[in-house]
Amino acid sequence: TEGRLVVQLAAHIHELRSGVQQLRPFQGLLLAACNHRVRLFGLRRELEGAAGLEAEMEGDSPQASEVHAGDRGRSSAGRRQGARARDRTEEKGRELCEMLKARLELVCSHSSNAFVSSMDTWHDEIVCLGDMVASAVLLRFSPKDNAFKEIARDTNACWTLAVSCLSPNLHYLADADRNIWLLERASLLGSEGRREEGVPSTRPNFPAETVEECSICHQTPAAGGCLCSGVCVRMSGVSYIHVGVSINKFISFPTHQHRASALVSPASRAEASRSDSREADADPRSEAHAEQNGEKGGERTRKRGRTAPAGGTGRRGRGAEETNELLGRRGRRGMETELSKVVVGENSKLWASSEGAIGHLLQIPDEQTFARLAVLQDAVTKVTKSIGKLSAVAFHSVKVGTATVPSKGFIDGDILERFLEFPPSVQRSVYEMAQLNGRIAHLTLPPLEKVVQEIEELQRRH
Repeated sequence: TEGRLVVQLAAHIHELRSGVQQLRPFQGLLLAACNHRVRLFGLRRELEGAAGLEAEMEGDSPQASEVHAGDRGRSSAGRRQGARARDRTEEKGRELCEMLKARLELVCSHSSNAFVSSMDTWHDEIVCLGDMVASAVLLRFSPKDNAFKEIARDTNACWTLAVSCLSPNLHYLADADRNIWLLERASLLGSEGRREEGVPSTRPNFPAETVEECSICHQTPAAGGCLCSGVCVRMSGVSYIHVGVSINKFISFPTHQHRASALVSPASRAEASRSDSREADADPRSEAHAEQNGEKGGERTRKRGRTAPAGGTGRRGRGAEETNELLGRRGRRGMETELSKVVVGENSKLWASSEGAIGHLLQIPDEQTFARLAVLQDAVTKVTKSIGKLSAVAFHSVKVGTATVPSKGFIDGDILERFLEFPPSVQRSVYEMAQLNGRIAHLTLPPLEKVVQEIEELQRRH
C-alpha cells in the first residue's frame, strides 16, 4: 500500500504594496495591519466548473485502468496505460484544488495612522491600534456600512510598542520609553453631575433620542453613558508606571477561575490525601471488617496512637475528632478560595520584553484591597535599601512632557514579595508602620496573618 501526503495552499497569495505588520481574526474575516492602513479581508471561492471536473475524475479513475490492465495479465502496455491514467487524475486533481482554492477579497480599509506597530481586538467589535507616532486609536466596525469608524484617540505623542484590550473602555499600552499605560476613554458628558442627573449630551451628532442599549458598553445613549457613537472621544492615561524594559507583547493569561486546581500546594494535596485515608478508616464497613477480625473499635483506636475519651467508645471519639478536622480543613479551603477572589480580578495579562523579561499584570478589583497593598508597598520601600541612589519611587516615575511624575494605579509585586523575606520581627514593624499610615488615610488594615496570606496568594500566581 502506498500513501502520499499532499500539502496545498488554502488560498491564493494576495500581493500587497505595503508591509504586513499584524494579523488578527475578526468576525470570521482576516484583519491585517499594513503599515499606516488597516485592511479587512474575506475569503471568496470560485466553484464554476468544479462539479464537471470532479465527475470526469470519477469516470477516469486510476483504479479502473489498473483493473483493466490486470485482466490483460499485467502486461507492460497495461502498466503504461495505468500510469498515464494516474497522471491524468493527478493533473485534474491539481486543477480541482486550484479551482476550490479561496481568494482573499478586500472588504474595507481604514487609514488614519502614521504606522500601525501593534493591534488587538475586543470581542470582534472594537479594534485597538498602536500607532508608532500617535499613541493609540480605537476603531469600531459597522457591518451595515462595511466600514471602520474611529471612536477614540489618544492625542499624546509616543512610540507605541504593544497594546492590549481589557474592556471597551480600558486598554494597556507599552511605549518605547519603557512605560506601561492604562488608557481610558473619556466620557461624552462634561461633568459627573450631568451623568447622575441623566441629562443627555449637547454635542453634535450624538443620538440623544435613541433608547437602545449599546452592545459594547451596555449603556443607553439617551442617558449620556454610551461611548460608542460616531463621535470620536479622547483617551487618556489613568494609570502609568515605568518598568525599565521594552515590552513588545501582551498575552492574555487565565485567572483563578480557570486555574483552581493549579493553585493547590503540595502540602495541601498531602493533607487532603491523609484526610481521605482517615475518612476511609472511619467507614462503617471498615469497622465491621475489623470486628470480624476480632478487633474492637476502642482497641483499633489505641493501636493508631489515640485514646478514647471517657464516657464514650473509641470509634465515636475518633469520629468527632475527624469531623472537627474535616470542618477545619474545609474552612481553610473556603478561606483560600475567598481570598483568591478578593485579591485578583479576571483580566490578567502576561507581557514579554525585547530584553527577555516576562511579567504578569494582575487586576485588583477592590479599591480597599488596592489601597492597603499600596500602603504596605510604601512601608516596605522605606525599610529596604535601594541600589545606588535610585529609590523605587524614582525608578517607577514616568516622564510626561517636561515633568516627571510618580507612578499611579500600579503596585510593584517584587516590592511586596520582599515583605515575605523579612524576619517576623521586621514584618511586625513594617506592618505597624503601614497600619499607622493607613490610619492617616482612614484605612483599616486586616490582621498581619491575612496580609501575609494575600501576598503569598499574589506570589503563587506566577
